[in-house]
Amino acid sequence: MSEVTFAPFQQILARVTHSKIWFATLFSHYTEDGEIATSTGHLFSPDAVLPYTDETKHLLGTTDSPTPPEQKFQWGDHVEVRDEEIQAWLPAIYTGKNDRGVYAILKGEPLVNHWKYCRHADW
Repeated sequence: MSEVTFAPFQQILARVTHSKIWFATLFSHYTEDGEIATSTGHLFSPDAVLPYTDETKHLLGTTDSPTPPEQKFQWGDHVEVRDEEIQAWLPAIYTGKNDRGVYAILKGEPLVNHWKYCRHADW
């Protein structure tokens, strides 16, 4: 699930097994075995922990999969895009996708850019 490095007191979501619900807790530290210790003293494997973010907060209290179904886009769709450096969602026009991510033209810009994240938009 997660290839993220956590910092002490960072908000996280964790669950015991894939059939259990996600709950909120705080990251404490990594154990010598690579497990994730929480502020309450519980230990989890790294694949059972996610950062608590706007993109993951909908999982809280559910047994839902952390991997949403891939969205389908067509050329010309109105979308919002962002990447690791630019955290804000920006309005754009979808132009295509390859193994590196999504290509889109930002609203009001003349050039096609490469983006890591893309979602449908109603602008």
